[in-house]
Amino acid sequence: MFYGSIVIGILFLVAVFAVDDVYDGMVPALGALFVAFGAFGLISLSSSDGDVEGTFLMLCGLGALAFAAATFVGFRFLRRGAERSSEPLTVGDLVSSKGNVLWWRGDAGEVSLVVRGEKRTVRARSLDALRAGDAVIVVRASSVSDVDVVAG
Repeated sequence: MFYGSIVIGILFLVAVFAVDDVYDGMVPALGALFVAFGAFGLISLSSSDGDVEGTFLMLCGLGALAFAAATFVGFRFLRRGAERSSEPLTVGDLVSSKGNVLWWRGDAGEVSLVVRGEKRTVRARSLDALRAGDAVIVVRASSVSDVDVVAG
């Protein structure tokens, strides 16, 4: 039971690195909960000569919950700190970035760009005939929400 808990927790923690959108702190906290429960369980099992009593399971659960709560708070603190320390996006950051057309009508539309690891949707203009899904490159930016693109 405790080994299974550790394996499940490790799988949760691996998911943090495999999927980009899980950095809100909940998945690492769940992983920490399972790993800590398994670890506390194995420690209590070794100290009780193989008999698992209700008191030991309760202590395992409480220790795991405390560890998971600390992990959640720590992840949220680190994420907020990273968001505060990031510099605002500038027009120069957009130039030469690559993206995809979301929709296009005539000579204008919307494109999705990834700039400094952040996904942004901006208004775009182009003399090229573009359609949804086409790859584009930003050649000029008049503001952080208005760019000129070429097919790329």
